[in-house]
Amino acid sequence: MMPAPLSDAFMLQGEACAALGSAFMGQLCHLLGTSDWPDTPLRTRYFAWKGDIGPSAQSLPPRLAGGLHALVINGDPLAGCPSTAAGR
Repeated sequence: MMPAPLSDAFMLQGEACAALGSAFMGQLCHLLGTSDWPDTPLRTRYFAWKGDIGPSAQSLPPRLAGGLHALVINGDPLAGCPSTAAGR
């Protein structure tokens, strides 16, 4: 089960993104904040994170979204899509 502070941070970020017109980011954050995460090193690290993870401090939700975006841009097989770097 996701720690409540982490879930809350994703939900708050999702609400802020949706209010600012980014429906995709709002939905992504909502999904990440309400879904079960597989047992991976990322899950272990995020679930054990110490300190304020919200928007006025370490801002974990947009950091994760940025990391996922980088995987897609660079064509990492973990992202499940071809590189878009050549199209830039």
